[in-house]
Amino acid sequence: MRNNVIFSMLGIILNTIIPIITYPYVTRVLGVDSLGIYNFYSSASTYLILLTNLGISIYGIREIGRFRNNVKQISRIYFELLSINLFMCLLALCFVIYVILSIANPKDSFIISWFYLSVLFTCVGADWFFVALEKQKYLLIRNVIVKLLSLVSIFLFVTDRNDLLIYVAIISLSTILVSCCNVYSVLRFVDLSECRNIHCLRHIKQLMGIFIIDISYRYLGLVDVILLGIWGSKWDVGIYSVALKVVLLCIQFFNILATTLLPRSSFYINNSEFLEFEKLSRKSVQLICFLCVPLVIFVFYCAHYIIYFLGGADFKDSILALKILSFSILFAILYNTIIFQILYPLGRIKSIIFVNTTGIIVNTILNYILIPNYHYIGIAYSYVITFIISLIIICIINIEDVKFIFTHRMLSYLVASLVVFVFNLLVFMDTILLVALDALIYFFVLYCMKEEFCVNAILYINGIRVRFLRKNNN
Repeated sequence: MRNNVIFSMLGIILNTIIPIITYPYVTRVLGVDSLGIYNFYSSASTYLILLTNLGISIYGIREIGRFRNNVKQISRIYFELLSINLFMCLLALCFVIYVILSIANPKDSFIISWFYLSVLFTCVGADWFFVALEKQKYLLIRNVIVKLLSLVSIFLFVTDRNDLLIYVAIISLSTILVSCCNVYSVLRFVDLSECRNIHCLRHIKQLMGIFIIDISYRYLGLVDVILLGIWGSKWDVGIYSVALKVVLLCIQFFNILATTLLPRSSFYINNSEFLEFEKLSRKSVQLICFLCVPLVIFVFYCAHYIIYFLGGADFKDSILALKILSFSILFAILYNTIIFQILYPLGRIKSIIFVNTTGIIVNTILNYILIPNYHYIGIAYSYVITFIISLIIICIINIEDVKFIFTHRMLSYLVASLVVFVFNLLVFMDTILLVALDALIYFFVLYCMKEEFCVNAILYINGIRVRFLRKNNN
């Protein structure tokens, strides 16, 4: 299980590094106009994937995870969800054909066609099936090979402003190759004879629930930015978006923990192993608190270094926005973990939808009040407050389901954070040195309080040191 989390995080790192390598090159070669066309259709295809997926990527992980040891059940579920996905892709095809016929530019039609193939093969590839079976190692190896091939292809074949179609084709072909690998690998885990015994309609009600959750979850960081453009200005959007991307990357990195552990949680619940489920969820929340508190401190105090690295001096106004948004990291990750690792496996769909909807209403009201007067600073405060309120509400209305995660060990993170906060009020020094001292103080306080992860980390490091010394002595 620990290896699966590591493989998943390495996958996130890979997906982050590759664009960092290719983006400067592609920007210079293709130019602003071509890149604008690509980003427009890429964004459209992202929304098309969201609609055609219909929440299957999350729902499939839970359902396959519940019956992971039953080949007939997982085969039936796989074929049922795949059939629903393909039907949605067929509806999307009708829309794409209409768009192509409405466009006079043949080049745009080819670009749209390539992106539709990406949408289709993303659905067929069904990454969620392998996540549910905890095959993250396979997913990582596959992604490394395909990403490297696409990286080399971009540098070899995209050489001037007229190569936009080639660039789109390379990106789409990488998706197609990934999906073909998945289809081939799926055959090792499913019974093909079960494709005759499918009943797709039994999933629709629950899929609608998770689809609504998915849509409402994407409101923050998407629709609220649109509201900033309407009630504020395009300049505000540009400044805010840079800070938001940093925070979303941190949140995404830790959200992979909840997604990776979702099939295991579903399996424990389906087999009535509630003590194991509580133990897994409790450790997950403790690990998040253990790691996220120093991450928040780092992002807050190093905000100016991060912004200058990403955007340069032109985006110096993003520094304050990032400092404000940094406080949302812990609350957002805890909120997502409680939803997808605890409440969703327990089937608390209505509760999740209610809290997400409440969060949207609160966020919209706050934005309406704050954006006209405080612009990008206002939306940053709104973002943080929304997650704090949502976390409080979801814990209150589901207290019987989540009370087991609140142990005395949670106090150790609060105490360590307060010690660091007081230290920062009393000491003035270079930012990098201050952050390093903050980390040392934080982990030292936790070690003194015998916090589990901190003690285990010290023992692990000490074990490596002892083995190294023994090896040198021999």
